[in-house]
Amino acid sequence: MLAAQQHFSKGEMQKLLKTAVNWSVRCLMSGVSSNTLEDNYSKCSKKISDGAIRNVVDLSKELLTVIPADDRFEAAASTVSVQTASLARYYLRRIQMEADNKLDKQYVPNDGEQVTLEHVLPQRPGQGWKHVSAEEAKASYNRLGNQALLSGASNSRLNNAEFRDKKAALAASPFSLTKAISKTKGDWGVAEIADRQKVLARHAVAAWPLNI
Repeated sequence: MLAAQQHFSKGEMQKLLKTAVNWSVRCLMSGVSSNTLEDNYSKCSKKISDGAIRNVVDLSKELLTVIPADDRFEAAASTVSVQTASLARYYLRRIQMEADNKLDKQYVPNDGEQVTLEHVLPQRPGQGWKHVSAEEAKASYNRLGNQALLSGASNSRLNNAEFRDKKAALAASPFSLTKAISKTKGDWGVAEIADRQKVLARHAVAAWPLNI
């Protein structure tokens, strides 16, 4: 960024800032190592300073083998687990904006209410979750497909409730991707989480495009 700021035009710099966010999300979800990024970014910085890279298109070509392409990114997004709540909220909010086709950064789909994160399958499932083993629950709890955006008031009442008891709160959510969970027939389990995450992954490809 420092090299680009000195050598890119204002328009190219604005494009790079947006593109860099998308690249970061793609790399983070796909498990690209920080060492790989540091090595390649350092090389690119020198090429920018030397004038070999003059714009975002040139930079994209240089990082073609590093930044995950659409197929790799979608595959990674369809299986990723996200333990950091703030990061999961960001992912889900951005994917929700893409699903709603409202990309204005000021768009807030919940009308300004506090947004919290709901894990549909609880971390410690109770009696109503006997169809999910302890091992499956541990592996699935932080899957992005198991996490949903809710208002703070709704989330505080759900806790470890059975899925059938969560459906009303999910159905009342202003978030369409959350509301869709309530339409699930039968129980909520490993297969349902995987299916929802595939939907989220398809939106993710469009939410964080490889090129602006």
